[in-house]
Order: sequence, then structure tokens, then C-alpha cells
Amino acid sequence: MVLLNGVGGIGKTTLALKYIHSTKYKKAYTNIAWISVDISLKEDFVSQLSEVLAINISKIANIDQQINHIIKLLRQQEGDNLLVIDNANSAKDIDHMEDKLNDLPWNVLLTSRENPSNVNPSNVNHLRVQELSAENSKLLFIKWYKHYHPAQEEALNNLLLFINHHTLLSELLAKVGNESDISIPNLLEKLKTNSLEDKDLQEEIKIGLHAKMTDGERNTSIEYYINNLFEPEKLPENTWQFLRLFSLLPNQNIAFKDIEPLFKEIDDLKAKIKLLQKKSWISKTVETTATENRISYRMHSLVQSIIFKRLETEKHTQNYLWHLDSLLKQHLTIAHLFTPYAYSALEKLKQPSRALASMALTLSDRYYELGNYSLAQITIEKSLEIRKQLDDKELLAIVYNRLGNLFLALGKTNKALLYYNLMTEVQKNFTPPIHKVRH
Repeated sequence: MVLLNGVGGIGKTTLALKYIHSTKYKKAYTNIAWISVDISLKEDFVSQLSEVLAINISKIANIDQQINHIIKLLRQQEGDNLLVIDNANSAKDIDHMEDKLNDLPWNVLLTSRENPSNVNPSNVNHLRVQELSAENSKLLFIKWYKHYHPAQEEALNNLLLFINHHTLLSELLAKVGNESDISIPNLLEKLKTNSLEDKDLQEEIKIGLHAKMTDGERNTSIEYYINNLFEPEKLPENTWQFLRLFSLLPNQNIAFKDIEPLFKEIDDLKAKIKLLQKKSWISKTVETTATENRISYRMHSLVQSIIFKRLETEKHTQNYLWHLDSLLKQHLTIAHLFTPYAYSALEKLKQPSRALASMALTLSDRYYELGNYSLAQITIEKSLEIRKQLDDKELLAIVYNRLGNLFLALGKTNKALLYYNLMTEVQKNFTPPIHKVRH
């Protein structure tokens, strides 16, 4: 038994199809049967293979007896045979069929998002389907995007890097861009601004091999199709907050030593990480050095965007933001470790709140102390924007004061004076004085 494992849309179905249709391997099998799991492995095993075998199974009432009957018929097939079970994403389903599949004298190929450590059969050979290389991702995109010109190479590299060279997304974005005549830089800008929800990305396109082998090749929008590949709502509810918080992190490997203090509100953190890693919602990397094994975790940017929307991350972040704010207020030697995570949250969250405004201001202070004045300006202006949205006039004085200090440090005296004057105007209408105002 061979298991192809990887995140949704990474190319497992396509790889299995290429294998059974290749000249080299197709001739190796006398019979090839294909099951696409939609309802459950047992039910689809019975319904689809009974159709392939042209038998009426309805007279056998018990589903296990139906499976036994089908396996008996399959055993009668001579030669070297292959059974492909596509989209077997439930470890429980596979466990329930373990003995029956092991009893079948056929080669079995499974595609699944389940991590193999969560699948019981001891005779499983595991092949992890990785993201495409940068070059192959580019070739796939260019295949479907007919407007490409070599002068766009840098823009294309940036777009594909943003989606982590995800196989299906590379293809679908190319098709949408081609059909709607959207330039590559504009595709990237739309993704950064509105993710897959951008109205210009909703052109109906022909979905490829995966849909053809599951629910029939058809036209649909990229947002609809991608969202239906992932169902975080089916995960245990006690994992949802972990997923929400992880969707706010930068799309990179995050060291476990950073996750622990960041996710202080999450109970049984290690158990939740283990579960979600097994189910391929996050990936694990172990880097071995001379002194230690450095463990880190990462969530694909596509998965992050889907979780952010489906689990309504915006509505469940206040405690996390105040916690981040407190982490940033520690000594600079510790606080600077958390600046990338705070900046990522600030970029992704759109709904104004006092927690977000406060964290943005504290983050700006840290960047100022680190000498990164450009990021200090970006983050403090974000805090100013949020406070204006909240009509938080009293605390505006703090932000104006910080902006005055920043522009003074940059040598822009006139601009510094402008903000100091704005601070004074705001202070006239409020007591206590600025140094006693909490933010």
C-alpha cells in the first residue's frame, strides 16, 4: 500500500492520474480501479466498485457484507492489479478498512491529506507531495496564462512566492487572470488586498483533473472551489482558536519556542499541534544542529486565508492582541522577537479595536528603539488611523506625540512641530495630562 500525502490542492490526484496513465506504469497492471471518496470510504467503495463490476449489491443489506462480496469478486481478477482510492481524508475511514484492504491481493494507492503517522497500516509506504519548485510553478502558470511576457518574470516570481508555489492555486490564478485579462502585478495586488474574495477573481473557469475525478469537470469560481477543498469546521471545535491565531502569523516556519509564549491562551497546546500536524493543517520541520533539534511549524498561506474567513478570525482576536501588546512591552532584547508576529497581525486585521490600536502603537515604539524608522512610521500611522475610526480623541494625543518624536528623529522638524501642535490641541479638551493617559 502506498499513501500520497499532502495539503489540499497540492497535486495528489493529478500525480495519481499521471501514474496510471503513464506508458511505463500503465502496462504493469492488468486491471486498474479508481474510487473517489465523497461520502465515506466504505460507502463509496461499495457504490463505485459495484458499478465497475456491474453487479447489483442492494440485495445484501449489511455494508460490511457488501464489501466482503466485492473483495471476493476482486480477488478473482487475475494478474497484477491496482486499486486507487482518491481523497481518503479520514484516518478513521482508513482504519475501518485496514483489514479488508490488506486482505485484498491488489496494489493499493491512497491519496490523503492525513499525515501517515495517523494511519494505522504498518505496511504503508509514504510519499509526501511537496509544493512545486519555483521553476515548475512558473511553467504551470505560464501554460494557462497566455498574456505572459518575459518582462513580467519578477512580478510572476513574487506572485508565486506569495502563494507558496501551491499547485492548484498556480493553475487557477493563471486561468482567472487569462480569462479576465488581469495583469500579473494586479493579480498579486488583489490577492494581498482582498484574498480570493476579490470580485475580479470570480470569473468562472474550468476546474481541472481533481474536479473531473470527483464531482465532474465543470466551471466554477476560484473562491468557491478552493473553499470547498478545506473544511476547518469539521475539526474539533477546541482546535479552532489555535487555527485562528495561526492564521495571523507570518507565512513562514515558526519556531515552537515562539509559539508557546504567543499562544498562551491555548490549553493543551502540544496536543493540538500534534493533531493538526497529523491532519496536514500545519507542517512540521526539524532542523538538526550540533547542540539541538530545532522544531518549527508552518501553515500554508492558502490555508491561512481560508481559516481567517471561515472561522471568523477577526471576531476572536482581542485577548491575543492584548497579549501581544504585553509581549512587546517587555525588555527590547525579548520584545524584538515578537515584532514580526505583531506586524503580521496588524497587516491582516481590518476591524478597528482598542487592542489593535494599542498593539500598533507599542509595536511602533519597538521599531523606533530598534532604529527601524520606516516601520515605526507605518505602524504608528496605522494606530492613528484606527484611533480615528474609533473616534478615540483623548488617546490621539499619545499618537501625535509619538509622531512628533519620530519625525524629529528623522530630521523633519516642520512635520514634527505639526504633530506636537495637534497633540496640544487635543490635550486642551481633555484631562488628565498626556503622561497619565493609558493606552
